[in-house]
Amino acid sequence: MAKSLYILIWLGMVCCFRVGGQETPPVFGFSPESYDGGNQNWMLAQGDDAHMYVANNSGLLEYNGAQWQRYQVKEGEVIRAVMASGDRIYTGGYMDFGYWEHRDNGSLAYTSLVAYVDSGILYGEQFWHIEEIGNYILFQSPARLYSYHKQDHSVTIIPSDNIILNLFRVNGNAYYQAVNEGLYVIENGKSRLVLAHEELQGNMVVGLYPYQGKLLAVTRNSGIFTIENKVWEPVAVEGYPYAESIFVSRMLSDHTLALGSIGNGLYTINPVTAERTHYNQPTLINNTVLSLFEDRYGNIWCGTDNGISVINRQSSATLFNDTFGKIGTVYCSLLEGDLQYLGTNQGLYFRDIAVHSNYKLVAGTKGQVWSVDRIGGRIYAGHDRGTFLLDRDQAKLIFGKSGTWTLQAFDGGIVQGHYDGLTYIDESGAVQDIKGFDLSSRNIVAEHDSVLWIAHDHNGIFRLNTGPGATIKKVKSFPADENISLGISVFKFNDSIYYSTAEHIYKYDPEAGDFTAANDLERITRPVKRITGTSRVTEDGTWWGFGEDGIFYTATDAFRNKLELHYVPIPKEYRSITTRFENISQMGEGQYLVGSSRGYAAFSLPYQGSVPEKLRIQAVEVAGKGEQYELIALKSTETELPGKTNFIRFQYSIPQYSRLNDIKYSYRIRNYISDWSEWQLQSSADFKNIPSGDYVFEVRAKINGRLTDPESFPFTVASPWYASVTAWIVYVLLFLFLVLLVHRVYSDYYRKQRLKLIARQQKELEIKQLESRQEIMTLENQKLENDMASKNRELAATTMSLIKKNELLTELKDRLSAVKDRGRIDDVISFINKNMEDEDNWKLFEEAFNNADQDFLHAIKRRHPDLTPNDLKLCAYLRLNLSSKEIAPILNISVRSVEIKRYRLRKKMKLDHKKGLAEYILDF
Repeated sequence: MAKSLYILIWLGMVCCFRVGGQETPPVFGFSPESYDGGNQNWMLAQGDDAHMYVANNSGLLEYNGAQWQRYQVKEGEVIRAVMASGDRIYTGGYMDFGYWEHRDNGSLAYTSLVAYVDSGILYGEQFWHIEEIGNYILFQSPARLYSYHKQDHSVTIIPSDNIILNLFRVNGNAYYQAVNEGLYVIENGKSRLVLAHEELQGNMVVGLYPYQGKLLAVTRNSGIFTIENKVWEPVAVEGYPYAESIFVSRMLSDHTLALGSIGNGLYTINPVTAERTHYNQPTLINNTVLSLFEDRYGNIWCGTDNGISVINRQSSATLFNDTFGKIGTVYCSLLEGDLQYLGTNQGLYFRDIAVHSNYKLVAGTKGQVWSVDRIGGRIYAGHDRGTFLLDRDQAKLIFGKSGTWTLQAFDGGIVQGHYDGLTYIDESGAVQDIKGFDLSSRNIVAEHDSVLWIAHDHNGIFRLNTGPGATIKKVKSFPADENISLGISVFKFNDSIYYSTAEHIYKYDPEAGDFTAANDLERITRPVKRITGTSRVTEDGTWWGFGEDGIFYTATDAFRNKLELHYVPIPKEYRSITTRFENISQMGEGQYLVGSSRGYAAFSLPYQGSVPEKLRIQAVEVAGKGEQYELIALKSTETELPGKTNFIRFQYSIPQYSRLNDIKYSYRIRNYISDWSEWQLQSSADFKNIPSGDYVFEVRAKINGRLTDPESFPFTVASPWYASVTAWIVYVLLFLFLVLLVHRVYSDYYRKQRLKLIARQQKELEIKQLESRQEIMTLENQKLENDMASKNRELAATTMSLIKKNELLTELKDRLSAVKDRGRIDDVISFINKNMEDEDNWKLFEEAFNNADQDFLHAIKRRHPDLTPNDLKLCAYLRLNLSSKEIAPILNISVRSVEIKRYRLRKKMKLDHKKGLAEYILDF
């Protein structure tokens, strides 16, 4: 899962001209969005694996130092209580209680214990607290207690007539308070009244602890009390927040009480020394503290009404944040006796550390302060308006020329660097300009009483030889060869002169009269990445440099007398300031202060960073292309993935909860990626399309510059089916088959070529034969065409003969019909009609027609089977393209009758009205 969102908050309490002076340990938080859960967090616990577990409105939250995971018994079910014991995480919620255990793949699986309650639990019952007493786990609901035996899995009910308010474990015994009854202790499975309700004076107990042989009770609204022999005695503690309503409390490992209030944050108070610290918004993520827990590293976890805050109480560093900008950016600092000075862009501030007072502005110093220095037992401040001489909380302007950067003891007096050159203040306080050098002089080092070194941000390094009265005799420049936009510094270290850029550190060689990179500081700083050329040497002679994730300092190995580089993990966000103005000051023996644009960070040496747990691979997920990722077992000695499952994701972390621990990760996959990856904050790695083979994933961490041993996860990506042994056997068989096939193909090819040659010769012979046949056929076709033409002529002659004959007979019939003497004329007319309808004429015509146009009558009969012989006759005459006038004599009917016959024939043939009958028959 995505990396958790850290919300870093520093504390600032401000008022007009008076700024809160409380320094706090580093505090960071998790919003509900960062852990993907509900806003309220009711109880916290830490498992044997150092993971943190939170009872949350949306379920059980698990945090491994890098990733959050949320688990639910049922969708939307609230978890109210959590307690870790061994490899189990016990939880209680709505009408359910039980435990969680880690599966092989790293996720948690839930087992309910409700089934072991013979009489069942009450309807609507909720479980608010869990404690472990020997072999028993006690689950507290408002109605009763349930005692679960870890070995025999039996559950015993401890009833109560009234509402149970809470549950405590003190010296191996379980205590609880019942409304209107009092405080009970459970002994031998039975409840014994320790203090009656009347003796408690109606107070609700929110914390119960052993204290000087007594019981120490923290109440909701009335303060702290002791209980001994049924005596309820108040304990007066200076600074106790009596006005607050305390919801939860915790006795810390150093016997400090942590008190979570409703609406005003967290208080830590020592009942003996009355030492008190108050954390609230914006330091905490929310002001209502619902739960408290101290982890094994001394961090305080606050489950609030809207998120989780973590206080690194054991950190060697403390933070001061100018939340509302009343102090401004800290450019310099100094400790003088019991006064601590801060020079900022808004003025010079001071506070009395002996009484932990708040910061106050030194009157008359409002404006940019560049430096504050101790010279000859006096304190001077370099200001935008000039130079001030300080006397505790009083300041006197002794030099009014604009822009004093810094001051140095030199030649019995003081040399000042300002915006446009140098000035000298002698023992009497007289000020004179040092002529001959008029560049801005922010960084000055006195080699001895006659040599000054100056680093200019743009022009490089200058060596000034001076004479009496600080007059300049000679100026020698040393241009920097590199890009010095990230700052350049000249400094004196171990009696030698150096200058540094962000890339290198050079040492001055007096014999050569030039700088060289051959020196111990360059050697030991070469492996680290510095973000600026600024270097600082504190009063104890320690050299300091500034990196991305921390700061570096030198120390000498006492046994080998060799210079070594050490690391203090103060991230850049705690010391953010304009490049070239990075600063650090010594504030006492082994005490240092780093200024920033939001306040400062203070720490001590040797720096004691929390020791985190071992690096662990927390989860391994795999998937095929386009599939959802699934968790796989972490403890398997041989993990083999199918060939198509070659997407793999690793999640790893070091369970650590210190905001100042600088942890980065690097990884590789042996046999796949041989080189380690770049160091990165991300605690997961994804790989896609990993080819088949045997691999080992390795990850390592770097904690505050120290490497851990790598953790490994061996796995195998199986060959895909097309690269398996079976597949290779198939490939060999296919290859052999292909060889045989090619041999067969070539053999067939040459055989076919021989056959083709034979066939070509035969074809050539056949072609010659065919040509001869074609000549014969051509002659035969010509004969047929001649015969056809002859038959057509015969048909035409026959047709015309019939037409002429019938026309003659018709004319003869007409003439005879006109004769008045009918006598035997009717017999003649009958004879003529008989000859005109003679079927022999039709047969003669049909024979001639079929010779000329073979199969027409048969074909049209097949297409139109309902045609009568007379219809076929008409079709034949129309096929000859005869007109109705020409057809009428043949059929011995009138032209009108022919038209009627043609009309009827069209209907039988079902011709479209656009299609002509003669056209249809001619095209048939």
